[in-house]
Amino acid sequence: MTQHPITPKILHKDCTEDVLLKNFDLILPALIGPEETVALKSGLAFDEIGLLNKAYRSLGDQLFLRAAPTHIPLDAVESADSFQFDLSQFYENTGLEWRITSSTLPSNIAQYFARFSEADNLSTEQRMRLATLMATRIENGICPINRYDVLNDTTNYFFYRKSHEHVPGLMLIEIARQAMYHYFYNHSGYARGDVSISISSLEVEFSSYVESAYDLEVVVTQTQMQARKQPRFVDKTASFYQNGRLVSRVRLQGGAMKMKLFKRMRTLKFPSGHWFLPSARVQSSAFVTDVAGTLQNVRIEALSMSAVRLASAPNVQDDLRSLTFHVEGHGFLTLPLVGPGQDCADGQHEISFANLSAEQRYDLQETIKCHCFFTEDASVTVEPAKLAATA
Repeated sequence: MTQHPITPKILHKDCTEDVLLKNFDLILPALIGPEETVALKSGLAFDEIGLLNKAYRSLGDQLFLRAAPTHIPLDAVESADSFQFDLSQFYENTGLEWRITSSTLPSNIAQYFARFSEADNLSTEQRMRLATLMATRIENGICPINRYDVLNDTTNYFFYRKSHEHVPGLMLIEIARQAMYHYFYNHSGYARGDVSISISSLEVEFSSYVESAYDLEVVVTQTQMQARKQPRFVDKTASFYQNGRLVSRVRLQGGAMKMKLFKRMRTLKFPSGHWFLPSARVQSSAFVTDVAGTLQNVRIEALSMSAVRLASAPNVQDDLRSLTFHVEGHGFLTLPLVGPGQDCADGQHEISFANLSAEQRYDLQETIKCHCFFTEDASVTVEPAKLAATA
C-alpha cells in the first residue's frame, strides 16, 4: 500500500489553485465487528496477531481501537455540551457509558475525549501494514480509511465569487470528488492514467450548514467498508465532519474503465457538415504555408472535420499545404490542406483538409470536442470573451 502525495495531477486538476485538500492520514477503524474479528484472529500469523493486539483491545466479540475513545463515561459527556457534539451519531448510551458504534470518529471528538483512550504507539509503517493485512488477508477484507483536511480558502475565485456565510454545497461535492480520486489511486490497485473513472450517480446529503469559520475534515471509505482490488465498479462515500458532528455525506458510484476503452468510447464522429466555433483555448491567430513554403498569418473563424474557415483568403501564389494553430493544453496542431479554397459568406474563406492521418484526425476530434462549440451557421462569429466565459 502506497500513499501518494496530494497533487493537482492525481486529483485530475491542472493547477494548485484548484486543490481543495491540504493534509491526509491513513486511519484505522475504531471498531471491528464480530465476524471480521473472528476472521482476523484466525487468518493472521503470530507476529501479525501481535500487531493487531498492539492496535486493538478485545471486548466481548469485538475489537476496539486503543488510540480512540471507544468507551466514554456518562458524566464526562456533560462537559462537552458547549461544543455541540452529537455523540448519538457515533456512540450508543448503554446506561453506564457511551459505547462506540461507528468505525470512524471526527477528530474533534477523538481529541476532546483523548483521556479515555490509550496513546497511539503505532508507527506510520505499522499502521499501513495493519491496514493492508485487514484489507487483503481475510475474505471481504476491511477497506482502508483516509482522512483529509479541507483547504477552505474564502477567496477562491470559483466558489466564493459572491460572499457566503457557509461553505457552498457545490464546493463540498468537488472536495468529495477530489478526496475520492486520491483515495482511489492509493487503494484500488490502479495507477493514475491507467483508467478513467466514469461517474454514474452522485448522492448528496446535507445534515446542516457547513461553516467557513471552523475546520472541516472529510473521511473517505468504500461505501460497504469492504476492500476492493482493481474494481470495475466504484462505490465510495465521503463523510464531512465539523465540530464533532456529521454535516454532509457524498456517495459516488460509477465505473473504472481502462483508458484504451475509454478513448474508443469517447471518440465522437462529427458529421463533416457540422461547423464549430473555437473557444478562447484555441488561438484564432494561425498561419498557413503553401507548396513553395511561403508562410502567412491567418485568423480561424470555424472548424469542421473536413475543412477550416478563415476570416479572409490568404494572399499566397500557390496551392496551400498546411494550417498550424495552437491549442491550450495540447500545443501546436498542424493539419494538411488541399487547394487554394473558396470564398464563402461574410468574406470568409473555406479550405478543405487533405487526407488526415489517424493521429491528426484524433487530435482534430479532441480539439473540437473539448474546445469548440457547435454553430448552425459557420459564418456567425462569437466574441472570444463570450466563448471563454462559457468554456
